[in-house]
Amino acid sequence: MDATLSLILSLLALVVSVATAWLTLLRRGTVKMTQPTTIYFGPDSSRHWNYPKIYLRALLYATATRGCILQSMVALLKCGDDARYFDVWVYGDDALRRGSGLFIPHTGLATNHHFLLQLDNTDYRFVPGSYTLEVWCAIVGEHHARLLSSFELAVTQEQATELKSPTTGFTSTGVPTTTLTALTFALETMRQRCCANSFGSSAAMGARGSHITAARMRYT
Repeated sequence: MDATLSLILSLLALVVSVATAWLTLLRRGTVKMTQPTTIYFGPDSSRHWNYPKIYLRALLYATATRGCILQSMVALLKCGDDARYFDVWVYGDDALRRGSGLFIPHTGLATNHHFLLQLDNTDYRFVPGSYTLEVWCAIVGEHHARLLSSFELAVTQEQATELKSPTTGFTSTGVPTTTLTALTFALETMRQRCCANSFGSSAAMGARGSHITAARMRYT
């Protein structure tokens, strides 16, 4: 009986060790991106104004503990039948760097991402309409590009006219619907708990006051 129990415990320990090694050392995982709340269309202020660019800030994170190496990123902007690849990727906060071979840890990396057109394709102009912005990446070890995220935006006629100016850009801001729903639910839950705690405290104080009054009446 003792030998059988020892064998079972040894097998369980082996299974746990193999699972831990797979999750921490062997599993390749992939890269994911949080949905940004700010997206910018407009001229690149660091270069000639004819060069349009797309800017966003987001958190990139690896789904595996070992992390992943990001080989490149590209933004695909669609409007009607037109589709343009903004394949010049630059990232960074204070010092900008040309994107290549970026390590993404499991804990994530939050930074600014700038996407520009090639020098021979700078005649692009933002027009009014509905846009679909897709962010793709190439990960070392994977044979196909991976879609990180997709966003829907709308540019009005007035905004498109303003975008013709060399000093004017279009910024789309807002909290994603799923995030807003989660925040609303969390705030409502906190409000209900606060109300319940306040009611409980008031009831307890009221009951305590009743006991004190009754005790005083008995002693007088």
